[in-house]
Amino acid sequence: MALHPAPITLTPGVRSALEEKVASLIDSETGTIGPEIYADPYLHELEQERVFGRCWLLVAHESLIPKAGDFFASRMGEDPVLVVRQKDGSIAVFLNQCRHRGARLCRADLGKTKAFQCTYHGWTYDLGGNLVSISKSDAVGGDRIDKSEWGAIKVAKIHNFYGLIFATWDEDAPSFEDSLGETRWYWEAMFNRPGGTEVIGGVQKWEVPANWKFGAEQFASDIYHFDYTHVASALAMMPEGMEYQEPPPLEGRQFRDRGHGGVATPMVEMSDMQTAMAMGMEVMRYNQSTRDAHAKLVGEQAAKQTQFVHANMFPNMGILPLNQTLRIWQPKGPNAMEVWAWTLVDRDAPEDIKKQCRIKTQMTFASSGVFEQDDAENWTEIQRVLRGTKARKTLFNNMIGANESKDPSGKYPGRTDRAQSEAASREFYSWWRDLMLQPVQGE
Repeated sequence: MALHPAPITLTPGVRSALEEKVASLIDSETGTIGPEIYADPYLHELEQERVFGRCWLLVAHESLIPKAGDFFASRMGEDPVLVVRQKDGSIAVFLNQCRHRGARLCRADLGKTKAFQCTYHGWTYDLGGNLVSISKSDAVGGDRIDKSEWGAIKVAKIHNFYGLIFATWDEDAPSFEDSLGETRWYWEAMFNRPGGTEVIGGVQKWEVPANWKFGAEQFASDIYHFDYTHVASALAMMPEGMEYQEPPPLEGRQFRDRGHGGVATPMVEMSDMQTAMAMGMEVMRYNQSTRDAHAKLVGEQAAKQTQFVHANMFPNMGILPLNQTLRIWQPKGPNAMEVWAWTLVDRDAPEDIKKQCRIKTQMTFASSGVFEQDDAENWTEIQRVLRGTKARKTLFNNMIGANESKDPSGKYPGRTDRAQSEAASREFYSWWRDLMLQPVQGE
């Protein structure tokens, strides 16, 4: 089975049939999922148009492009884009594709340049993606082409959210803040850090032969798996001479809205074993030292109630601040994803703390991290099972949790549920379904 099938042309009749299928595959009332959403190549193509074509997507962190001419090659769904710092300090995002024959304008992952020249025929574009030169113009009649009409395709909107660069192709998309809905309180608490944040150690990329939605859903909702999936890794990471202890019960809540979701909880008193396994003593002490400054930015309640979070910003940005990992689940056809992972740290943290954070990320949630390997094995196994015809038509149960709406304590705003729930997972798939059922302009 090919991991990356060729793109499929979706005729109006095919789109109509797919809409009927989507409506039947996600039932948020009963909490069931039709697993064809993870394997059907036609649904994947529709997803590129209706989900990735209209949502706000993380494309870079500003620390990757600090100076004019710095660029980072990113992705928006399956579309390659360039994120480029302009001479005036602003940021441009445009399709990494020459308008002549469609080759990539830039094949490097990141760097610094004065312009982008296509290696196929030499057409040249400025830092904003505007076509400025057609090679051998006199000889080939290039002077008759209006260059102003043949620049690279630009995104509709860009937003800088505490250093994270988001973009959308959709002119009619709501503002980035409005797109967060009732989850904005949680994202602000995570990313509005004293002194700002930066990514260190570059981006790690690796491929997992599984659909991108498995990673997104798990970060949005699933703390339920830890004691079963990760227990062996937890045992292996225990300092010598220490015995394994059950993690303390979670006191937090699972939050959700507009497809976004996560679990937020205050940091309970941790044993030496759990501290060594999850954070490291020096990193923990540093985090405690910044707590007051963080509370001044986001409020005492937000700073306290979000000390431990795992979350997914719809559709495909995951975050686990405890392990300093920020990632994108990049789709590569229906049966594979490429995980892009960064180590995210406070910009003003001491260098030795940054180093410890990077090492911690490498050990846990990088390409060879022990917890990362556990998760990838689960997702890969599911995708392997879904090669079977009967398996693709057998409903998945997504019913865990009471689907409550408000936190009775009042500490967690918005729509919330108990921490060990699948409410945010149901929210994720419900929002995905609704987007898939809404035609985009031009269809």
